[in-house]
Amino acid sequence: MRSQQVRPTLGRAASAFALVAIALWLARAPRAHADVGSPEETAPTLHAAEDFGPIAGDKQRVPKPTDQPRTKPGTSSPPSSSSSDDDDGSPSCFDNCFIGTSPAESPQPPPQRVEAIAQTRAWQVGDHGWLRATPPGDSLALRVAAWSPERPDTVTVLLPDGAEVVVVETHALESGLELRVRPVDALSPVGWLGASRVSPERPAPPPARAAAAPAAREAPVRPARPRDIWGAQAVLGGTFALERELAHEYRDGGLHVELDAVRTVGPKASVTAGFGFWSLAGRPDVMYTTEFQWEVPLDSRLELYDLAVQVRYRDGTSRARWLTGIGPAFFLVHERGTIETFTPQMALTGRYRESLVRPAAGIVGHLGGVLRTPGGVEWGLVVSACALPWVGHELKSLTTDFVADGLYQLDVGLTVAYPSH
Repeated sequence: MRSQQVRPTLGRAASAFALVAIALWLARAPRAHADVGSPEETAPTLHAAEDFGPIAGDKQRVPKPTDQPRTKPGTSSPPSSSSSDDDDGSPSCFDNCFIGTSPAESPQPPPQRVEAIAQTRAWQVGDHGWLRATPPGDSLALRVAAWSPERPDTVTVLLPDGAEVVVVETHALESGLELRVRPVDALSPVGWLGASRVSPERPAPPPARAAAAPAAREAPVRPARPRDIWGAQAVLGGTFALERELAHEYRDGGLHVELDAVRTVGPKASVTAGFGFWSLAGRPDVMYTTEFQWEVPLDSRLELYDLAVQVRYRDGTSRARWLTGIGPAFFLVHERGTIETFTPQMALTGRYRESLVRPAAGIVGHLGGVLRTPGGVEWGLVVSACALPWVGHELKSLTTDFVADGLYQLDVGLTVAYPSH
């Protein structure tokens, strides 16, 4: 019994479906005919549904309406708006009901929603951005939650303008896009703020402020430190004994040679350390007598060796200068001679070599003037002197062994130094 009832029902449904399909085909026939023309021509508006005649049967030809002419391409005359008053039973309404609204006629979202959608597409989780304060330089507050008119803002942290952040979460609202961000170099703090406060581009550094120019004042001129701090100096000249006994015997003078290493310690000061040598040839005119023998010197020679350190000071122009210096010295005094011996009756008994070697401490000094050449060589005249305490023992037949008030030498010579400062 159940299968017999189902078959009539299926038959009636198939008939109804066939009628609906024929109606739809007839309803779309005028639209397809109107679309054959130019795409820019406006299709004629159909009037009431009764113009179609009976639905079943042959197709009817409908005359074109005279109240809505076609619009040629390139013209700006709009079609007549009389078709806007068609009732809902027209084929146009029928098409809208069954076919739906075309995408071009769909309603547009409000502007706020469009901006929120655009911002949502611009920012994604993991993007980097830089905070942008208004006005620049202020701090930006991160909220605990996204903005809501029903909930007061609760600030979780303040970040400086221009700080780099990472987007952790996005939330689109009607008023705009909200971003949940954190600092790029830390996992916290995390907070919400508007997307308009975050820039996808790194901000340009602020222009450096020009430092205020200090008050112009004349700085003291400081002499530059000499480029070369080591040099050498040589002195070559004559020497003369100043002690009365020695001056008589060594009246012909002698030779003085000195070699120094010079260390510059300032623009006008230097320290020298070197070796000096004095050599004088004598003409003795005295003899030394005892109760049993007379001793007559035939010749004599006095030599002094020294190791001296001096502190020197110089001043003047770049070409002409004067210098002075003084320092301690260690001396070795050496005098020797040939001695003939006689009896008190002047009978020659023999000949021998007498020698005296004895150390002593003393001082040396210099005073002179020099000229400096463009090549850095310094030439000049220097007067030097040395003094050392001395007391003879009167045991040898030599003059230095009979001196009781010290040994003194005066030297005059030429000096050359390179490089000079």
